[in-house]
Amino acid sequence: MKKFDLDAILKKSDELFEKKDATAILSHINSIKNFLNEDIELIKKAQLAYSIGTSFEDVITLNKDNPKFDFEKYLEKALYYFDYAFDNMGNEPPKALYEQLLTNYANACRSCGRTIKAIEMYNKIKYFPMSQGNLGVTLSHFAPVQYDEVHKGLLFKEGYKQIKDALKSKDYLKLHGADEVFENELKRIEQIVRIEYLNSKNKFKKYNWGKSKTEKIYRKWLAENGLYLNVLNDIYKDSFVAYDFLHLPSMLYNIDNTRDEFDCAIMNQIKQEYVSARYRLFESLNYIERKNHIADKDVELYELTNNLMSCNYYENLTRCCFKDFYSILDRIAYFVNQYFNLNLDLTDVSFRKVMENKVIKEVAKNNLMINGLYWSSKDIFEDKYQTTKYKSKNYAKLRNYLEHRLVVTTINTDNIKINENEIFISQYELFKYTFDLMKIVRECIIYLILGINVEEKKKPKDKEIINLTRTKMSDDLK
Repeated sequence: MKKFDLDAILKKSDELFEKKDATAILSHINSIKNFLNEDIELIKKAQLAYSIGTSFEDVITLNKDNPKFDFEKYLEKALYYFDYAFDNMGNEPPKALYEQLLTNYANACRSCGRTIKAIEMYNKIKYFPMSQGNLGVTLSHFAPVQYDEVHKGLLFKEGYKQIKDALKSKDYLKLHGADEVFENELKRIEQIVRIEYLNSKNKFKKYNWGKSKTEKIYRKWLAENGLYLNVLNDIYKDSFVAYDFLHLPSMLYNIDNTRDEFDCAIMNQIKQEYVSARYRLFESLNYIERKNHIADKDVELYELTNNLMSCNYYENLTRCCFKDFYSILDRIAYFVNQYFNLNLDLTDVSFRKVMENKVIKEVAKNNLMINGLYWSSKDIFEDKYQTTKYKSKNYAKLRNYLEHRLVVTTINTDNIKINENEIFISQYELFKYTFDLMKIVRECIIYLILGINVEEKKKPKDKEIINLTRTKMSDDLK
């Protein structure tokens, strides 16, 4: 096997793209990807994975006019290697590499409808004009799928602001051929929304974060981490976004159809399961502070050796949350099966299987949010299907072992270790896996709701179809 030389690899990748030779690029990728299995520095693995992901994007670019090209196959690979690179960056990655990776990763997510993931990535970069402009474009294309006019206006407005700020570095953008793209997007927004509104200052009302100290800490934690079912929480972290706004939009039904109650009940359950698991995960943070719970008092357990920890109440909350978030994905699959009349066997409905259905793939072609849901499902590992998440198989195994085998936590922060009977995982890694899964679930819930909004707008309106109104449930009735 040839010697690992990162500089030579990166140089050759650039040269092959300049030559516009897609076949040679793929051959180059195959000759270098096995270096990721070698014992080299993590940051070099990250750089190599980023280069591979970018090379797959180069192949896509070179085949953009080829009608027979398998766009999905190569975008899956690009996203996988970008995720690999991001996961191996470490705590203090080189600034230039970090910004380039996040920008390319976000652009790839945006291209397949994963708008929320793209916004999250763009927001991690500070004062980088290319990512700022792309964030603005992403927000302006996210606005039309909203069913709330206030949210729609604010997304257009924030997108407009981000693009204008990016264009302050016009010379830099011109070097990368992006200045005209962003200027045209500004003009497009100005044709949709009044310029006076776009240039006006926001005047957001401040709300109380809560009554008790715990409630205040919890609600701020949600806002800061973008965990509310509210698209405004993806761009704002203030108290005015601190509520779970999204639910099913206005929907049309045949006059003799009673399905409204059914659809509403499923969405109620999906939301309630999400917010309940979300709070329990927050509660599990008390374990990090080493606070004992009364449930653990006078419970006879035995110490384990070799730096192993036994499970207590707070850690068990994290385990339960992980399983619950996975279950919500299956509930989403059930909803999709029913709403789109897929008629799949209800005893064999899994998230990936439903999202890989040919009907959903067809819907996704003309529905940005269903496309986002479809591509988000690729973060979940299931046999037969390609995944876009580097550690997705670990997530699937962790779920299986939590349900059927043994999961042991350790006091160190080493990576997860898996054998036939056991998984060894640090408390930090267990929380991180669960937190990341929660973010995926939130993303999927939002895409589902907004995707249904897009579909409902396509329905014809006639005398045989009615628009049913719903009554909001007060907190006292929950």
